[in-house]
Amino acid sequence: LAAAWRAWDESMAKHLRGTFVVAVWDGSKRRGIIAVDQLGTQAVYYRRQGDGLLFATELDGLLPLLDRRPEPDPVRLAHWLSFTDPPPGGTLYAGIERLPGGTYLRLGDGRAELVPYWPAPFTGSGATSREEAAAELRHRLDQAVGRSLRADSAEAGLMLSGGLDSATVASLAATRLGRERLRTYSATFPGAPSADESGLIETLTERYGLVPFNLAVLRGSAAVGSI
Repeated sequence: LAAAWRAWDESMAKHLRGTFVVAVWDGSKRRGIIAVDQLGTQAVYYRRQGDGLLFATELDGLLPLLDRRPEPDPVRLAHWLSFTDPPPGGTLYAGIERLPGGTYLRLGDGRAELVPYWPAPFTGSGATSREEAAAELRHRLDQAVGRSLRADSAEAGLMLSGGLDSATVASLAATRLGRERLRTYSATFPGAPSADESGLIETLTERYGLVPFNLAVLRGSAAVGSI
């Protein structure tokens, strides 16, 4: 990371790959960055307080640093209750922001400026057939799964739902690693049929011969878990 900072300065984030959170501070220049991966898979929560900036990768890590617990953000709370998408960034706490994917905070001169670095400008695409596009997509997905698997791993774990995305990853990972070495982990909701995907999960694990671990959620509060 130090070498990347020396080579690319604050634009280093666009050269990084995978899932990451990175904080770099150059003491000699009195500036730096806090960045997250392109999709924002990892989180950075932050709040400006006085002349400083407080940040953490978990809300539970940030809240104790504040001089007081913030009030709820009424706009985001309304979105959360109505199952609609809020604006990017932000949390259910007023004044606490989450760094959106593909962005970084530029630190220096007593300021923290939000800077997007991804996606790159679209340069167009060549004509291709449906079959060629499908083959290319599978190849790219297989490469991505391969980067996440270590060849010397005795086992690997996968969060599995009944959806297309995790099912695709499961099939590719099982092919690469071997079915007996891939473990799947799923949350099921027996008391909420509209949210429960137990049947689909069972179909997937049986189809690929995987070893499943299912956690049945019988009660609890999604609101408490969100804050």
